Amino acid sequence: MGDMYGEMNAPVPSYEKNDGAGYAGSKTDSSPYAAKMANAPESGDGNGPKAQVSPLAGKYRVIDGNLVTCTTVRGELGAAAEAFAARNELTWAFPYVYALVTNEMLQQQSAFKYTGTVLRWISNFYELYALNLNIWLGGGQAEEPWQTAFTQPNTLRTDQPWGARSLAAFILGMYAHIKSDLPRAIAYVYIKFYFGRTAEDGSNYELRQFKVDYDRMNDAIFPKVMESIVQGKTQIIPSLTAVLPDSWRAGLLQWYADRSGLEAERENAWIVAEAYAAAPEIQKNVIDGMSITSAITRIQRKAG
Repeated sequence: MGDMYGEMNAPVPSYEKNDGAGYAGSKTDSSPYAAKMANAPESGDGNGPKAQVSPLAGKYRVIDGNLVTCTTVRGELGAAAEAFAARNELTWAFPYVYALVTNEMLQQQSAFKYTGTVLRWISNFYELYALNLNIWLGGGQAEEPWQTAFTQPNTLRTDQPWGARSLAAFILGMYAHIKSDLPRAIAYVYIKFYFGRTAEDGSNYELRQFKVDYDRMNDAIFPKVMESIVQGKTQIIPSLTAVLPDSWRAGLLQWYADRSGLEAERENAWIVAEAYAAAPEIQKNVIDGMSITSAITRIQRKAG
């Protein structure tokens, strides 16, 4: 597996050019699936555009994540990255970086103000990704943002370096995660566990109070992970990290260094999450149509 990543000297597709290829660019609804994720009765009078029914409908359950759950998430992501990389599949890149992010969040868990909420976020971010990935690996059609992330890198010229194509796959996966999964998972966790409930100090929970921990991911988690990757620290996936060429690390760092667009997308994801959490149809869908579980979906290691 030593030379399979190639040199990072080919252009990487820009995410911003892909809004018409499966990503919603709206500032108010970055996922068309938010209101159609469970078999719950529809609300409203039926006027206006209808939300798309997600292929995850009836499959997704809100994960009541804890430390054990999130440790399992970290292991699933690492094992998936290793399995995909061993088969030279571009899908290795996103779970590789995502596993390192999850690991760093667990390492810094005591620094979060609402650790229990963060553990639930980790679990539900993962669950949306894993369900989409398994659908695609099984030959089905994932949600459009993830279908694009899984398939578009394979349309790049095969004579282009593996490292560049892998980075393209990671970037597309990252934006599918930010624009489609983050707002939903944050809203679903809030509605299922905190909406209408009273905190220990007697006040009602509000989504905005959890923003401090969301911001910490930007300020403390991601920089630490990028530093570790660039320095070649093996962390939890030594079999992969040991063979990543310096050019791949440099390309990732270059992409992250110019991250104003990334941070803007993450900020917008929070705004969308707030809109979802306040939407009566989504509240009803989550409360009436989504069950709670502590069991995450395991990732398939190969196509079905």
